[in-house]
Amino acid sequence: MGNSRSKNRISKEDLLYLAKHTQYDKKQIKQLHKSFWEENPSGTLSRGKLMHIFSCINPTIDTRKAADFYEHIFRAFDADRSGDINFRDYLLTISITSSGDLQNKLSWTFSMCDIDGNGMIGKKEILHIMRAVSKISRKEGDIDYVTPEECTDQIFSKMDLDDTGDLTKEEFINGCLKDEFLCRMLKADVMGP
Repeated sequence: MGNSRSKNRISKEDLLYLAKHTQYDKKQIKQLHKSFWEENPSGTLSRGKLMHIFSCINPTIDTRKAADFYEHIFRAFDADRSGDINFRDYLLTISITSSGDLQNKLSWTFSMCDIDGNGMIGKKEILHIMRAVSKISRKEGDIDYVTPEECTDQIFSKMDLDDTGDLTKEEFINGCLKDEFLCRMLKADVMGP
């Protein structure tokens, strides 16, 4: 992970890694790192702080209703599953979700949906995500309202081609790329409406 967690200066290892794996150059990374540390003197971003950031970005969303969804986002940001988000995790995720190509966004979305971290997405995991999304974006009575259960069934009928009850990352990404509705519904756009 490098030394960026232990001191207020980005390690050479993290700087080179982030320059290679994000759209930011070294100067931008250093500035972003400085800002990150000014806002997070501990060197990590907590759940509460990330939830606050999202509530500021999306002020029209009821934070209580969005709590489950934001928890899934936090887990996806926390790539090393440490319980907090260090600068490296943060910048990699921001890079993917803000300007990454569609395949990278869908890969990140897969990791958000893979709640147990086993590399597969089961029906229960998708249903859990769809219920969280439904709380903040869909209302019964809307003309195009689909229940989380119906949505989960649609996803699996279109994506689970080998009928195992689990989706691999490849099945998930290919299924989204082939179906515009699923792609719009599932792709990560966590930085704004």
